[in-house]
Amino acid sequence: MHIILVNSPSLKIGIIVDKFPSVSETFILNKVEGLCKRGYNVVVFRNSRHNDPALEAQMLSANKANLTLVDMQLPTNPIQATGTLLRNPSVAVSALSSGSSSLAGKIVSAIRDKYFATNPCDIYHFEFSGLAIQYLPLFKNLRGKIVVSCRGTAEKVKAVTQPSRKMELQQLFAKVDKVHCVSEDMAQTVVGIGAPRQKVFVNRPAIISSFFKPAETKASRTSVNIFSIGRFSFQKGYLLGLLAMQQVVKQDKDVHWTIAGDGPMREEIQFYIHDLGLQDHVTLAGAVVKQQVLALFQNADIFFLPSVYEGIANVVLEAMAMQLPVVSSDCSGMKEVITQNEDGMLFPNYDVNAMAASLLDLIADKEKRKRLGIEARKTIQAHFDLERQLDVFEREYQQLLTPVTA
Repeated sequence: MHIILVNSPSLKIGIIVDKFPSVSETFILNKVEGLCKRGYNVVVFRNSRHNDPALEAQMLSANKANLTLVDMQLPTNPIQATGTLLRNPSVAVSALSSGSSSLAGKIVSAIRDKYFATNPCDIYHFEFSGLAIQYLPLFKNLRGKIVVSCRGTAEKVKAVTQPSRKMELQQLFAKVDKVHCVSEDMAQTVVGIGAPRQKVFVNRPAIISSFFKPAETKASRTSVNIFSIGRFSFQKGYLLGLLAMQQVVKQDKDVHWTIAGDGPMREEIQFYIHDLGLQDHVTLAGAVVKQQVLALFQNADIFFLPSVYEGIANVVLEAMAMQLPVVSSDCSGMKEVITQNEDGMLFPNYDVNAMAASLLDLIADKEKRKRLGIEARKTIQAHFDLERQLDVFEREYQQLLTPVTA
């Protein structure tokens, strides 16, 4: 039984994201759809529309009674900015009276303020802390409670590489009502930065295990297929993975690694594949849509995550639900998902030798792959189901909306 929020028939929950809907952020799609199905009015404020009209139409059709999409429609050049001001005199007045340092910044703030004012919500949930920092000047005008999610990059990387980020996060944590962390590791990180512990709650990622389910039958073959998916960035540790694969193919030539995704490091990764002589053993599949991802999972024997940091990798949860044995680094929150040699395999972060040894262990032992895969799906069904995650969000929202009595 899920929690019924105060005044739930008219309750509005605002979800603030950069792009929506995006296949690469299925965790947000699932959350939005789940809240809509539970009867809440959900308003998604998005900086830009994702270029997937079919997915958007599907989302709107399935949740037409209580899903609203709000495009911030920010001007991208001086002509658009002038047009915006002429069409919206109230925005012009607000822009000229705001404290932002530049006219462009004033216009952006005024437009965002207008859209928030015309779509008031009881809860505003910023799904990324980096995005929430952009909206800090407008927090004073939001009448609902404010929640921010901390997922990894902004807190683990930007706080190290950008001198101002720690101070920005501290300002953010002081102004929000709740701080959502995707793992206990992330909770420790944000508390270390300055988040008040009483504001922090952990709600681990979740998936729809009925969608990510194993193939009934697999093609019989002697080769072993390894699969990874993720943005081509340093976080994903693909160079480390390639160095491990170089060791693997020296001992077992009948193995192939498919990597799906795209990003700024694609050219670099292509060069490494060639330079390490792995052209016959590694394929870059490019960006893929939801059904292609399912097919790649179903064709795989092992899922591989060489990442150097993660909050908790949603793709690992999906792989485990697909009954795939996972070989993962023990970075950040991944230790909270996988139990070594029970429902997956962990190797020390950055340890290429241990990475290769773990892969070779599973490549050689088909029965172990099967056993770990079965237990992996059980773990997902028991601890990472979407309904559990929605229950936690509802509970936290309930606490914010319930008046405190003496």
